[in-house]
Amino acid sequence: RCRLLRCASLAPDALARALAQAGAELPEDSATAARLATLSGGSAGLAWDLLMQDGLALDRTVGALFASLPGHDRRAALKLAARLGPVAKAPERRLFYRLVAQEVATLARTGAGASTLENAPNWHQTLAPGPGAARHWAEIHQSLGARLAHAEAVNLDPHSVILDMVRRIDEVAARAGRP
Repeated sequence: RCRLLRCASLAPDALARALAQAGAELPEDSATAARLATLSGGSAGLAWDLLMQDGLALDRTVGALFASLPGHDRRAALKLAARLGPVAKAPERRLFYRLVAQEVATLARTGAGASTLENAPNWHQTLAPGPGAARHWAEIHQSLGARLAHAEAVNLDPHSVILDMVRRIDEVAARAGRP
């Protein structure tokens, strides 16, 4: 038999202690440590993955991508696809997908007035000014999840998947930011 054991999310200080006990090098900057706690949702396993796969730098890349919307930088998207496309980069690519999905979900919550992020970037309000935008972001969150699962299942070219993802997000950003 299997038993489901639900564990509560760790508070930032408990998360830091758990990671330190596991031998992780923790960020010394308190803002970076707080961002790690936010991104991981209090999960020590996800926080470990973020630290081991340079997820904080990848998060900055995702932030720069969303900050450039609408009208993303195609060259930057091509560089990103080239960087994350190789087979050896699959774990980092999956983490990128997860961070993008998390950001899209945050935009949906922001538009709906339910975001609880402290110090949210200015572009959150620009890209998700209200309920209509929230609906657009929620729809793309669902469709991206299905598309990424399909892409992984049938082994689609990661370069194309990343470029398509960026293009679709840019289209939503253009629609969502309109009054």
